Amino acid sequence: MAEQQGLSPEEMEALLGAGAEDEKSLSPVGRELSADEIKILSGVMTRSMEACGNVLETTLNRKAAVTNLQITEEKGESLRDDLLSPAIIDELKYTRGIKGETLIILPKVIGAAIADLMMGGDGSSPPEELNELYLGAVNEVLGQMMSAGSGTFASSINRGVEIGAQKVNVVDLGSTDIAISLLDRDVVIKIVGSLSIEGFEDNLFTQLIGLDLAKVIIAAYREGKGVHPVQFAPLGAPGAGAGGNLGLLMDIPVSGAVELGRTEMLVKNILSLGPGSIVELNREAGEPVDLLINGKLIAKGEVVVIDNDFGIKITEIISPADRVPHI
Repeated sequence: MAEQQGLSPEEMEALLGAGAEDEKSLSPVGRELSADEIKILSGVMTRSMEACGNVLETTLNRKAAVTNLQITEEKGESLRDDLLSPAIIDELKYTRGIKGETLIILPKVIGAAIADLMMGGDGSSPPEELNELYLGAVNEVLGQMMSAGSGTFASSINRGVEIGAQKVNVVDLGSTDIAISLLDRDVVIKIVGSLSIEGFEDNLFTQLIGLDLAKVIIAAYREGKGVHPVQFAPLGAPGAGAGGNLGLLMDIPVSGAVELGRTEMLVKNILSLGPGSIVELNREAGEPVDLLINGKLIAKGEVVVIDNDFGIKITEIISPADRVPHI
């Protein structure tokens, strides 16, 4: 594999502030967030970044991690010169649980290598200019990473978190012609870690959030600290089967789905799909389909047509007593 361009250990140390042990190293500006608030934010974001690294490792099928997280307060205008350019920018917003915009920034060289790996290459010779197909691959990877990060994020602040649509572009951050609203703010929270991928030099994984969003995250963490899930009594006495208090749940709606089959595909194959494409599933013709309730398998059946609508004729089902624990 050809050697990949990356940052030297000295450059990584300078950018990450490695080796600093006191709390001031986490917030050199320190005019808005207290040391305690920085600690809270650091803990929440560290767990989120760990989840991002785990997903990246699974997606690329090689060792990967985001480590050595550092958080600083920066002036938005100064970040244009400090951040590495050109870069791949992923603009997205938290839309539920917490609300606010955020940026994910990857050096173009490592973003292009990730895209090449996703497209079936070895990452050693990605194209210098990333077309829509390669940007779509990067968008897919970052989307999976942020979804995993949001799940860990949600558990840290004890509330559901969702992210809206993403927009990925290659950007020259030093250009004042590029409209990035976060970089126009007086104070921006920069969260930067060391991105390591097996076979490549370490690079930076950077996330930017506004001061207002940082304070919302910190407040949500404090509000949820010490809150534990409610413990409910079991439905009826042992051996009561489907009787007892289960009648109280009979009017609660649940979602049902019929699954014809599944398959696994590479991103490059998904992006090549079009009208007339055929996707082979892991099920033979004539084999029963699965009936899922809230994602749990409860029965099997045959597909039928009823007045021009599809339906399912149940041919196999487990007993109600066995189904209750899985609903």
